[in-house]
Amino acid sequence: VRVGLFGMSCPSGTTVPNNGARQIPAGCTGYLTATPKDATNTDIPAAVHGPNCAWRSDGVIDLFAATEAFNQDARCPSPGDSTVTATVKNVSGNVGIACLAGTGARTFGPPTFVWFEADDLPAAATLARMRRDAIIRTLDRYEQEAQ
Repeated sequence: VRVGLFGMSCPSGTTVPNNGARQIPAGCTGYLTATPKDATNTDIPAAVHGPNCAWRSDGVIDLFAATEAFNQDARCPSPGDSTVTATVKNVSGNVGIACLAGTGARTFGPPTFVWFEADDLPAAATLARMRRDAIIRTLDRYEQEAQ
């Protein structure tokens, strides 16, 4: 299971580190995702891994459920280090994240939310898959930049 920080939202005027730095300034909300992978680093289909993902934070980060099981929101109430772990079908992955007092490289605007009616679930599922794929591409890019 690959776990990664794929973005964050901060109060106006707060500068935000690059996602690949794995840092969240105090007062910001970081967005985490878990992607089940096989031994060759290939995504495992949802039909195989199922709909459940358990999350745990060892450290100062507080985790909050996002719109789907494979995403979590993370907030830093104080500076310090944390390890966030996601477990899918008894297989775990984790990422180390530093909570900062406040520093960074760039500023992000507010997040965008999309609402769906109950009878439009196929469109919501398609959007969720597209979002997941975009997140994976972004994580891959940041991992390449970090190397």
